[in-house]
Amino acid sequence: MSSSSEEPGGHKGGGIEGKKEAKEKNKKNKKNKKNKKNKNKGKDGGQKEAQTLQMGTVLQRTFIEKARLGDINAMKALAAKGADVNGSVEPVGFTALMAAAMMNHVETVRFLGEKLGANVNQADPVGYTALIVAAGGGYVEIVQLLGEKLGANVDQVDQGGSTALMIAAMNGHVKVVRLLGEKLGANVNQVDQVGYTALMTAAENGHAKVVRFLGEKLGANVDQVDRQGSTALILAAIWGHVDVVRLLGENLGANVNQAMQDGRTALIIAARRGHAEVVRLLGEKLGANVNQFDKEGATALILAAEIGHVEIVRLLGEKLGANVNQASRKGWTALMLAAQHGHLKVVKLLVRRLGASVNQCDNQGLSALLYASASKQTEVVKYLARHGADLSQGESLGHSAASLALRSHDLPPADPELAAYLEAKAQCANPGCKRGGLKKCSRCQRARYCGTECQKIHWKAAHKKECVRPSSKDVGAASVVEDN
Repeated sequence: MSSSSEEPGGHKGGGIEGKKEAKEKNKKNKKNKKNKKNKNKGKDGGQKEAQTLQMGTVLQRTFIEKARLGDINAMKALAAKGADVNGSVEPVGFTALMAAAMMNHVETVRFLGEKLGANVNQADPVGYTALIVAAGGGYVEIVQLLGEKLGANVDQVDQGGSTALMIAAMNGHVKVVRLLGEKLGANVNQVDQVGYTALMTAAENGHAKVVRFLGEKLGANVDQVDRQGSTALILAAIWGHVDVVRLLGENLGANVNQAMQDGRTALIIAARRGHAEVVRLLGEKLGANVNQFDKEGATALILAAEIGHVEIVRLLGEKLGANVNQASRKGWTALMLAAQHGHLKVVKLLVRRLGASVNQCDNQGLSALLYASASKQTEVVKYLARHGADLSQGESLGHSAASLALRSHDLPPADPELAAYLEAKAQCANPGCKRGGLKKCSRCQRARYCGTECQKIHWKAAHKKECVRPSSKDVGAASVVEDN
């Protein structure tokens, strides 16, 4: 029957399931709405928290800014609203107390310390406290207030180990140095991470008044050394501070010959850096040892010649009596280094005025001429050749001046013109003969002779023992052959 397909029971049963589904769906919707509401609530809470944090940051930033401006009334109002007296704002990390100290607002510092109880020893990310900031600015009243009234730690250090005394000395604030040292009991010989004291920082920066006060009044150790062995005197010499060098040497009794770990003294360093007046003072007035050498054996004269400081070479050689032919551990003299680097004026001074040995050789058998030839210093080579340089020097070692002038490996480009000049100027190997030697010994290809007669004389006298063919051990008299 057609009616069986529309059975009431079937229709009734479908209705119950539908109600259940609707109920479940309604329940699920309510749950989703609740979750969404909670989610929105959480989101709103996060936004409110962020807004609160932002408001707090703005409040704190404003508080610090008012401290920087010295606006105490505004700070009172902001503190009442919850501004943190010790709070800071990135990236600078300054507190209100530091900001007030930096701008020399004495009453603001007093208000923050005495009324609001600011932490006087709080430091910023690099370790600066309000006291260090005030000392660096030279603010005597604030330093006194922080140290005497508010109990600041006078020897607290920043990340580099510097104290307020060191910072004040570095900037030349003698009144702050006096206050910190005499009134507040700062440790005058405290060192930072590299071993610097307040005296060293003052000397390095040329603050003579601070150096005098630290040495004479506060008893600073004048010969204390840093990690490299530098003293206050050496640091002053490095930077050419004549007045400080004089004060340390004459008044404070600094050891003028004390050396760093590398063996360099104040005189050696001043000479190398070109500080002529410091060199004069150290040598003439303070009695520095002019021939003292560093760990490499280099003297003040050698280093001054290497750099090309003509006046200092003149001063050391003529006025202070430096040994012009003193050699380093490798045998290098002032003339060799001046020649190698092409300092013609220094070369002329050393040879003509100071009597430098033109043919002195180093540990490898190389002379000033050979160094100049290898470096292609044409004018120096010509000058040395005119003033007694032995052009055959080095031939027994396989590197004559001419051959070095033609070399280019790890050296300046070959200079055929210079080599030709040297070949033409080569002298006869026979002692006493001053004629040009344009012919080589056919056997060793090193010794040069003006002719057969000189070769025979020299063969019997000396050359027979030293003449060796590069690729043969044959013996017997060699003959002269002309150069190609």
